[in-house]
Amino acid sequence: MNPLSRLRARVRRAAAPTTHRTGRRAGPPPARPPRPGAAADSARAAGPPADPPAGETGAGGPGAARGPWGGGRVGSALRRAREDVHVVCAKDPAVCSPWEVLLYPHLHALWLHRLAHALYVRDHRVVARAVALFGRKVSGGIDIHPGARIGRRFFVDHGCGVVIGETARIGDDVMLYHLVTLGSVGWWHDATRAPGAQRHPTLGDGVVVGTGACVLGPVEIGPGSVIGAKSVVMTSLPDRSRVRAGLVLPHGQDRGGEHRGPANGAVLPFRSGEPGSGDQRPGGPGAGYRREAE
Repeated sequence: MNPLSRLRARVRRAAAPTTHRTGRRAGPPPARPPRPGAAADSARAAGPPADPPAGETGAGGPGAARGPWGGGRVGSALRRAREDVHVVCAKDPAVCSPWEVLLYPHLHALWLHRLAHALYVRDHRVVARAVALFGRKVSGGIDIHPGARIGRRFFVDHGCGVVIGETARIGDDVMLYHLVTLGSVGWWHDATRAPGAQRHPTLGDGVVVGTGACVLGPVEIGPGSVIGAKSVVMTSLPDRSRVRAGLVLPHGQDRGGEHRGPANGAVLPFRSGEPGSGDQRPGGPGAGYRREAE
């Protein structure tokens, strides 16, 4: 070994860490304990966390759930509950305060229905039925099948004796009075339908159904329509129609867009700009709808 090689080997041995007793190479030095408060200082230096990209709710990517209820679901449920209270305050002049609205029976039925529907779509049918039965008991007889789909700002005035079937579809801003039935036309007709076919009505946005009225079968009621008390509707109606109280519209009767006078019929679709068109609430469909001559 030449002198240069011996010098290099001596330098490498001198640079390697050794123990004092054995002269062997020592392992890595023990890690020093973190200084108290170092993690907080690092977080402050890094600044607030960046917002997730659009369509993502957490570290798991699109639709990732945060917590047992998922990202933002509790907040969304609370916002919808507040919206339900506000719509009652807007439509019922008998309300004295929002706290009084919490005692309205249809709210308990509606909120329990949302829970029952969530269980129903996840195929927990027996539990969903139990929740729906409890909602019927605490609401004084509002019977909503867990499979029914109900939109936002749904209001049942004087909720009692209301029946909503499994495949019923209800839009936003719909108002029902007591003793309303959204049902089918009978099991003998439903037995001939394909499995999963719709058997109950579809109500468009802003529909008002009066006391004791029945809307039966897989019919569609156009947005903004008003169905009078004690009437029976078994045919589809165009948008912004009015059905006179006590009238029976049998299955298959064509009312597409016609405008009949009081003597010839009672389905009166509103025309744009017609006096009395609009909603029962300020600015909505049906406000001050015109009365029909008796």
